[in-house]
Amino acid sequence: MLEGAAAGEEREQYEGGSATRDGAIEAGAGRTAAELVDDVRIASDRLERLWATLPDHTWDGHGVNTEGGRRPCALLPFHRWREVEVHQADLGLSPSWEDWSDGYVDRELPRALATLPDRLADPAARRRLTAWLLDRAPSPGDLVLEGWDVHPENYGR
Repeated sequence: MLEGAAAGEEREQYEGGSATRDGAIEAGAGRTAAELVDDVRIASDRLERLWATLPDHTWDGHGVNTEGGRRPCALLPFHRWREVEVHQADLGLSPSWEDWSDGYVDRELPRALATLPDRLADPAARRRLTAWLLDRAPSPGDLVLEGWDVHPENYGR
């Protein structure tokens, strides 16, 4: 996507879309931990070298995400940060979400909160959450949210 934006084009995040991405994940699933770590290091080094050499106009460009939506290139560094913070905990490389950096949480929390209206399908649950936020009701601890992936537009936030 960044290389495309640097060239004035909108390119897919994964050439061939989500099918290509899913196929690559499946193909690599049987590799050893050392091979996977090496792949991540190589990809991270390549990305950092690319970021360092991009013309300024790249960040005003867009790419196409796996769901087919436009993604602003200016959001990509944050999305990379999200991937690193969240997946380190997912993979057990840091103990848990409790260890996410304060800087990441400070940036992510408002973005995640902005997705709540779309993820709370039940009107009563929406009212209960609103009442709690306005200090008019007890904590709505039993609310059920639709999954993040149900609304792929959330990835662009």
